[in-house]
Amino acid sequence: MRDESGEGRNGFRRIKEVLIGPSMTPMVIVYLSLFAAIGMAVKQIAYPLAAVAAAPLLLPVSPLVAGAYMMWLVAGRAITGYRWSGTFMGAVQAFAAFLLIFGRHGAFNFPLYIASGLAVDIVFLMMGPLSRTMIGYVAATAVSSVVGTLMVVGVELELGNELVIASGLIALGGGTIGGFAAYQIISLHDRTLGERYSISVDPRASAEGR
Repeated sequence: MRDESGEGRNGFRRIKEVLIGPSMTPMVIVYLSLFAAIGMAVKQIAYPLAAVAAAPLLLPVSPLVAGAYMMWLVAGRAITGYRWSGTFMGAVQAFAAFLLIFGRHGAFNFPLYIASGLAVDIVFLMMGPLSRTMIGYVAATAVSSVVGTLMVVGVELELGNELVIASGLIALGGGTIGGFAAYQIISLHDRTLGERYSISVDPRASAEGR
């Protein structure tokens, strides 16, 4: 007699592997949470500094510095290799921002941060092997920066089309610069911690989830 329940469980596992990828190990969860926290901390530091520099030029601050903290999502996604790790980090940031009252978005923190993390994952999935190059890191950081900016200026604040387009272009430029910085962070990790502490990355996930 065929074990239909066993076949059903195996089928579910195969579907999970295709759609979600391998389960995250505790160490990877710690790793991703750390990158999410660094991104939040950088945001608190970069925003006031950029505000001083951008004020004389009459430039919007948030789009200008978006790449400075989106690059940490890209770095975490690339280093761990887990398929939806960008979305996971975005969710961690959303809960932190909402519970610890970072920023001024309230409940809108959830769609804002999660959409930015999801954008990173989608770019990695669409670009395939190219996502593990500098071009992929730049693209992921730029797209997530634009998505986060448009979520704020276009959806939350409902500004005019001219301001939305201008903010998106500024975020694209800032995200591009952030992508180059992400490449440097990832390369530095691969040359140092990546070689020394292999426990921080699940090799099976790196092969299947990138």
